[in-house]
Amino acid sequence: ARECVRNLQGRTSWLKEGRVVLMGEEAYKVVKARPKWDKMSGTVKTDIPLEVFGEWQTELYTPPPAVDGKVPRNEYGNVELFKPWMLPAGTVHLQTAIPKVVLRRTGIDAAPVMVGWDFSDGWNHPVFDGVIVCEENSERLLKAHELYLEEQVKREEEKREKRVSIGWRAGVSLTD
Repeated sequence: ARECVRNLQGRTSWLKEGRVVLMGEEAYKVVKARPKWDKMSGTVKTDIPLEVFGEWQTELYTPPPAVDGKVPRNEYGNVELFKPWMLPAGTVHLQTAIPKVVLRRTGIDAAPVMVGWDFSDGWNHPVFDGVIVCEENSERLLKAHELYLEEQVKREEEKREKRVSIGWRAGVSLTD
């Protein structure tokens, strides 16, 4: 019957749904994964086994909390935030593009946030949206970012003024 049919997914697919396979859980089924391109050997690998699990074998993902002002990261140095409950405890998601120079100047620990995948040009690319910082550092970081933006505007204005003054000294008129 249709009500007895269930979807099975691999570990990474369940993580994208905000769920993680329970510890010690045995795969419901092992299937052949899709062929994958091996960059090292330059060949296509087929017949790779893929363990798949059902939803009853998973639980909601609970990320590790932030400790001592440090944001927990994955093996690539960013935070995966596919679902709202995947936000680590004690952190805030700032959906603002904050340059690395601001983070370096303030010394605040922040990690880029990966919110999904974009499939284009025959490849998949991670989609990033802002940074995650500890709650106690969020206000300080936003103020530092505002100061940085004001500084950038001031620099651009000085560059423009310098260009205009050099042009006038060289005898170049703006109407030519």
